[in-house]
This record gives sequence, structure tokens and C-alpha cells, in this order.
Amino acid sequence: MSERSGLQFSLLGIPVRIEPWFFIIPLFALQTRDLRGAVIWSVLVFLGVMLHEFGHALAMRAYGFPPSITLHGLGGHTSYPESARPTPRQSFFITLAGPGAGLTLGFIALAARHFITSPNADLQMALSDAVWINIGWSIINLLPILPWDGGHVLDSGLHWATGKRRDRVVALFSIVGGGLIIALAVSQRSILLGYFGAMGLFQGYGRWNLAGQGPPPVTAVQSEDDEKRLQFALMSVVDPQQRAKLTEELAWVRLRKGDFAGARRAVNTMTGATPSISLQARLAATENDVDKVIQLLETSPAGTENERPLLLAALIAKERFDDAVALARRHVELAGSASTRLFEAGAYAQALELCTSERIRTGDGVHAYNEACCLCHLGRLEDAVTALQKAKALGYGGLAQIRTDEDLAQVRNRPEVQALL
Repeated sequence: MSERSGLQFSLLGIPVRIEPWFFIIPLFALQTRDLRGAVIWSVLVFLGVMLHEFGHALAMRAYGFPPSITLHGLGGHTSYPESARPTPRQSFFITLAGPGAGLTLGFIALAARHFITSPNADLQMALSDAVWINIGWSIINLLPILPWDGGHVLDSGLHWATGKRRDRVVALFSIVGGGLIIALAVSQRSILLGYFGAMGLFQGYGRWNLAGQGPPPVTAVQSEDDEKRLQFALMSVVDPQQRAKLTEELAWVRLRKGDFAGARRAVNTMTGATPSISLQARLAATENDVDKVIQLLETSPAGTENERPLLLAALIAKERFDDAVALARRHVELAGSASTRLFEAGAYAQALELCTSERIRTGDGVHAYNEACCLCHLGRLEDAVTALQKAKALGYGGLAQIRTDEDLAQVRNRPEVQALL
């Protein structure tokens, strides 16, 4: 299907593509090593990068997402399928799996270097290279700077822990970290370090500007060229199953571009094939067919994992508040957003239920603060004051907003609340 250049094969059922630029790595090694040393280093880099990407890929597959791997000039990348919508918790563990695989191999090499006392210089060189490539790079890769794994771990980890995206926190780490790396690059006169630092600055700046505009896509942004590539492929493919797969991919490309009518047209051409539950639900949502969204996602559990936020929104839109609470209780990664959505919908009792359960589960004072907001709207002012006291006892640092938070207007002037401030 792909028209891109490079060596392509499948390993353990996972598609792998190696771009020509990946093979420039031996040229760097030749600057400081003889040919044999450069070959040893290059082979170990290839194995290390492949193992790292397979860590991501196998974790991705364990969550039900078919992965694909690309090796390029500066390392590798493991991609989700077009329809994937991983939860923050899933993203956190999928991202960690790559460095985890590298560290595992690196520590095996470290132990081997300690116990193997062979005088063979090539073997000792290979073990030393394996330690640096797998442990050294994994540690650097876990720095909390985008686009490295550490930046994505910070991003998904904060989202998972707090129930909300923390784009500007992630952006600030990337901007500051990128600046420090650039300063180090200047002192070391390293162009490569400078490049990595500039990437951190650039991506941090981009994430800062995108803060509040929703989550970034899980795959690269699709362009007009992607749509043309798929249309061309459809002209030359006869096999019905392959045509159905390409057509669904085309529908997702159009959907993400905001071309909802074009996505629907693509689906309507899928004669003899059924679109995925995820795609059907997304199209129903664009057509404001809330009942169909619920019907699809409630009755087809296999299609709900990546679409649970959509199902949650649909249940709240239909004022099925208790069902929304039940969904969030079954899948705790939804609890934070569910309590916020329920509060905004005026379902204060249900929002309170989730805030209380999240406070008990996480011990985070922000949930006690949100309990207080719900309790004020329910007219339970004494309980609201108690909830604010719990928020302070749990270390919540945002109590100053009580002064301006209209949800707490009924209690902000009470002596007990003033004492908290």
C-alpha cells in the first residue's frame, strides 16, 4: 500500500520499514573507528533501535492496536493505526515499554561485561557498545522533553493522574530542557546536541500554542497527499478486503481534516464490508446522532475502548447521568473528565459522587475542592466548607481561587473558609 521508499518486511506479524537514511549511521562511526568497529557499532545500533521500537509495538498490540515500525535517520518510530484512540494510561505504558526494553537489554550486556573476561577485543567492544546504546540512550530518551519518550511519558502521565491535559506544563519542560541542551551543545561544540535541543524548544513552543485546543493527534497529521495516495491506491486494487481497508483509511483521513461529508461518501462506497465500530461512532457523532453513538458503543464492547470518551459525552447529552457515572467507575481514567462534564451539565449529585470516589482513590486535594463546588450547588454549605478543609489537608495548592470562583460564592466569606486562605 505504501509508496514510500525503503526496505519493508514483517517481523512477528508487525510491519517494519527501514528508510535509506537509517543506513547513514555507519558513516558516523567511521569518523572515530576502523571498519570492523564501525560495523559492530552499527549492528548493535540497529538491534537496539529495533528492540526499543518492538517494546512500543508489543505493548501497543497488547492493548489491541495493530502497530507498524519505521526506522529513520535519527532512530525509529512506532505508529498507531488510523483509528486508534489510546487512553492516557495506555499511552503511558506503551511509551515506557520502549525504553524499558532497551534498559533490559542494556543491563544484560552490563552483567555480561562484568562476568565475561574474554580477551577478545571485539567482544569487549560489542558489550561496551551495547551498554551505552541501550542504557545510555534509554536514560537520555527518558528526559521529560518532547519529542522524546520522556516528554510523552510526562504528557500522558499527567493526563492520567489528573484527568486533564497539562499541555503547558509539558511545553514548559520541553522549552526549558531544550534550552539547557542547546547551552550544553554550545559548550561542547556539538551540532547533534544542538539539533536535539532545538527540537525540544520547537515542539515545546508548538505545544504551548496548542494548549487548550484539544489533544494532539496520535499519528502524523494527514495531508492532501495522503488522500491522493489512498485514492490512487484504490484505483489499482481489486481485492475486496484490501479495498475496504483502504477506504476506511481514506474515511479517517477525511474525518480528521474536518471533511465529514467526504468521510461519509467514502464509507458509503464500502459495498460488502462494514466500517469499524469506531469509525461508525465518529461519523454518527459528526451528524449529531447521539442515539446511534450510544447504540453502537454500548452494544459492541470491542469498539468501546478507544471511544469511551465519546460514549461518555453521548450519555451525558442524553441526560443518562447515572449511566455516565457507572461508565466512569468501570474505567477510572474517565472519572476526571466525567465529573467535569457532569458538573457542566448540572448533574451535581452525580459529579459529587465521582469527585468523592476519586478523592478516596487518589488522595488528591483537587477532588475535594471540586466536591465543595458540587456541594454548594446542592445547597449543602456546611459539607462544602468541610470539603475545602479536606482539600487543604490533602495539600491542594489552588485554594486562592476560592476568592473568585463563583461556584463557591456562598461560602467564600465564612470565617472557616477565610482561615484556609
